[in-house]
Amino acid sequence: MIDSTRYTRPDCIDAGPILAFIEKRLAATSTPPSRFGRQATGDPRFVFDLRRGRRITRPVAYRVLRFLDAMEARHG
Repeated sequence: MIDSTRYTRPDCIDAGPILAFIEKRLAATSTPPSRFGRQATGDPRFVFDLRRGRRITRPVAYRVLRFLDAMEARHG
């Protein structure tokens, strides 16, 4: 687990709700977590880190939500 008490940026948010959307989309499309992370953020560890408690900034959250919308439009 990532120790968020040690260092937390003030502009970071809890990624739990976004992770739930990501998990549903991964299951629906059989997309590997590393591929999703690489395509959405350029970080293949992104989903794995979220699962371990990583917090994200609002701009990253918006980028991921836009990517999820684009996936939805492509895959239905």
